Amino acid sequence: MPYKAFIEQCKKRKILKGFSIYAIVSWVIIQVAATTFPFLHIPSEAVTYIIMMVLIGLPISIIFSWYYNVIPDDQKISNKTAQIASNKKVSNLFLVLIIILSVIILTIISFLLNKNFDNIETSESVNGNGRIAVLEFSNFITEPGFEKLGKATASWISHGLIENNIARVITPQIINDYSSAMEAALISTKKNVVNDVLAAEKIIEGSISKDGNNLIFKCMLKDGITGEFIIGFEDVVVDSSEPIKGIESLKSKVLGYFATQDNPLLKLQEDPPNYEAYLFILEVKELDITDPKALDLMNKALEIDPDYFEAKVWRLAHYYNIRNYSIADSIRKTIQPNSNSNFRQINLLNFYSALLAGKNRQIYETWANEYKFCPFDLVTNQAMMTLAMQFIFQPSELQSIFNEIKVEEMNLETCISCKYRVHLKAISDIELKKYESAINLLEPYIKINVDHYILEPLIAAYIRTGEKKKLNALFNKLPNLIIEQDWSNMYLVAAREYLLLQDSTTAKMYLDQGIYEYQAKEKNLELAKAYFFKKEYEKAIPILKELDENNQLGSLGKAQLASAYYKLDQFQNSTIVQKEIEDINNLYNFGSKQYALAFIEAQKGNNDTALNLLLEAVKKGYTYGFEEFHNELAFISLSQEDRFQEILGFWH
Repeated sequence: MPYKAFIEQCKKRKILKGFSIYAIVSWVIIQVAATTFPFLHIPSEAVTYIIMMVLIGLPISIIFSWYYNVIPDDQKISNKTAQIASNKKVSNLFLVLIIILSVIILTIISFLLNKNFDNIETSESVNGNGRIAVLEFSNFITEPGFEKLGKATASWISHGLIENNIARVITPQIINDYSSAMEAALISTKKNVVNDVLAAEKIIEGSISKDGNNLIFKCMLKDGITGEFIIGFEDVVVDSSEPIKGIESLKSKVLGYFATQDNPLLKLQEDPPNYEAYLFILEVKELDITDPKALDLMNKALEIDPDYFEAKVWRLAHYYNIRNYSIADSIRKTIQPNSNSNFRQINLLNFYSALLAGKNRQIYETWANEYKFCPFDLVTNQAMMTLAMQFIFQPSELQSIFNEIKVEEMNLETCISCKYRVHLKAISDIELKKYESAINLLEPYIKINVDHYILEPLIAAYIRTGEKKKLNALFNKLPNLIIEQDWSNMYLVAAREYLLLQDSTTAKMYLDQGIYEYQAKEKNLELAKAYFFKKEYEKAIPILKELDENNQLGSLGKAQLASAYYKLDQFQNSTIVQKEIEDINNLYNFGSKQYALAFIEAQKGNNDTALNLLLEAVKKGYTYGFEEFHNELAFISLSQEDRFQEILGFWH
């Protein structure tokens, strides 16, 4: 029987042994790749490639074992004719099995390719740049209670498109943000913003009317470039007491049109929330997240719909942003995803868990997952830039994020996110020593009421390029450029920059001017810092001490007080203040204690201790602000050391 002979040949050629070794080694390789690749920031698709390579290598390994494993002479068939006949039958059977195995492996690889790589460009394949704009629906209902139905319908459809990864969606909120941020001279209709600025290639619009007790939802899809009609969706008619049912039904029709392949749903919530609760959250999105009114709206939404996931997340974000970390953490622990397969819910919860744990790389990566859904949303985009610059210190990444949104036509006076994006981009240019790029970006915005977000990096760029004439002209204009309580702080900015360049003479000039202003305006914290920069510690100490007694000093302010005592040989006082910092036992200090202690040790000349503390601060989540680390005067002597550079790149 050829089957028996085939089995015997497999044993003699050690096919099963070779297969076992190959399977074990392959399994180990796959497990190592799946475990380590996320930490090495290698795309997850790479693991799939490895699995496919292992599958392709399997028949090759078996063929190699069959033809190149030598059978010992004492196991060979003695009859030469019988041996040839047997070998031919066995070889034919082996060939058939290899073909079958290859077909199975090719089928598996085809499945992996379709499952993992067909959807990578889903959003781009929907239309050229993948951008679908959803306009606020026209609302022809004048009865009370339906005022926000048009906005709610557009918003819910937008969420559906985003959550199913169907397209890069321009939501009504984005359109409103862009419209309000346009320069007064360039104010356009929302459709012009959609076409000319946001470059949508498809537009969803519609209307809502009422006929008796029925609500009628109409919706159409148009070409964003030509304006041509593409498709009209079947009208949705529901009872006027169930508007959310109509919105959900219309969303399903729109998704059904675009979803031409099976995509895993990435919903924030499987079941739609209560309509009234949903309207409250729409109002929240129009407010500053730290506004107490926003919190009141979140609480109202949760009173109506206790399972409303998005409302819970907004409430968590509110407490985090007002720095009430203990409440934020307790809220986070009470929120559970609706299911273990809901990617966006799990990702957002992981994001806030990482924030509260100070795990900066995880913070960045989880927000990057959220960012990919809507990179041109102003708030989302600004947050991505902030995380890249301040949480992992990778200024080179800001250019591509910044370029997602056009800024030339934005009015920074009315758009906080626009202003902060420009600030971050300028800071990144300065860190990359692209000073002219920063200057060219910032100079057009020097107008009335421009605040420190624009002026601080511009002053730094002027000083680092030696543009003293422009710097002097800027300071002459300061009283007319910035609100009174802020403009005098620019003296400290200029002084710090000159001290970083070790030009103490010019720095002293700005410090003297600043001290005059701070004394007149009773700005004690700035005054103490100016005296500290001038090394007039005996003048800084009484001010810092009074601020400390009134609980107005943070840990870094305490570090300046301890350092001032030390510089004046008041070692006992210095030790007392340092001990107060060491005794800080706040679970959510995110490395600020270690950073303050590093400041003191650097002032004492204990560089190794300072470096160890800085590394500990970064590990605990301390962020890279523009005045910290290599831009901190206390660390000038450390900034060129290899260990210091490793600290700057700790989260890379």
